[in-house]
Amino acid sequence: MTETIYYQRGFAWEMRPPADPSLVSAVILRVPLTGRKTRTQVPFWVLDYSYVANTYYRLGKRGSRWRRRLAGEAHLHPPATVYWSTSDPESTRVSHSSYIAFSANNVDVLREFAPSPGEFTRFMDPAGKLGRLLRTIAEIGARSGNDGFWRAQALFWRVLEQLSHSETADGIRCIREATSPTELEQFVTRVDRRLMHHLGRSISRRELADELNVSVSALAHRYRQTTGISPMQRLLGMRINLAKILIGRGEPLKHIADATGFYDAYHFSRTFKKHVGLSPLDYRNRLWQEQKG
Repeated sequence: MTETIYYQRGFAWEMRPPADPSLVSAVILRVPLTGRKTRTQVPFWVLDYSYVANTYYRLGKRGSRWRRRLAGEAHLHPPATVYWSTSDPESTRVSHSSYIAFSANNVDVLREFAPSPGEFTRFMDPAGKLGRLLRTIAEIGARSGNDGFWRAQALFWRVLEQLSHSETADGIRCIREATSPTELEQFVTRVDRRLMHHLGRSISRRELADELNVSVSALAHRYRQTTGISPMQRLLGMRINLAKILIGRGEPLKHIADATGFYDAYHFSRTFKKHVGLSPLDYRNRLWQEQKG
């Protein structure tokens, strides 16, 4: 008789580098079921995944209806969603699941598949592609801790890509069957990873091309062929998104300019207004007004 192995592995990135959306924690677990009813509510987005079909779930109040969960079923919850779970007493007594929690100040990336407040979106993963990604993210966290953040974050972006490319059938979104990334897609991923390392430092097209061992013309052509924009446009977009996060935190303009690779606060403010339509101060005031309701 084979002995059942239980484990719980993962990591919580308390000191996270700036990114939006950003991983907060990732866990994979295989634990004995207790039959208890568990209530969960966290202040972040949560994507949780079940590898086996032996649990039930419900949302909101205690009187809401229990629903059976299927193997390969993932749930996306907005922040502060009240979520209940329990086990099936007639099935195997092992729960095998994973989840990630993440923050998202700019929810545009989630808008097309995000649920309404107090609800959630169901995803089915028939090929196990999403489940493997979530497992790997948790394993990176468990092995490398804070040093593994950007590797885990890169896989998290692939998770979001899978969710956004899912197809709706009978009210459930289905993750597309696994396909191998093309050579150009792999190249874009390599470029984006290098750009993330230069958010706070200046870099020319020649320097970026040298880091990737390609010519400047090949870099520009191959990247634009897949994304529709140049690598430098992508870098600027990353810097503007980071600046929005830092503005929301109340950071001084000089610090934001340094952290996002601009020459000085004036250069940053002028560029920010050109691309966002608001000065950094006006953008901060709008954020505060929205938070006040």
